Amino acid sequence: MSRTGRANLPLRVAPGQDYREVTVEHHLASRLTGASEEGRLRDDDGPSSRAGPPGRGT
Repeated sequence: MSRTGRANLPLRVAPGQDYREVTVEHHLASRLTGASEEGRLRDDDGPSSRAGPPGRGT
């Protein structure tokens, strides 16, 4: 679940008003669904991310 928080700001901010020492936080949360990746396009920057590090052939 994502959430936001803020400190030292009124509920409604006024345009053109300066506010000092404020904090605004946004925490983004996500989860893996385990759904199949079938039909998903690969990145154009090279091999699949499942491959090992570059330069380490077997």
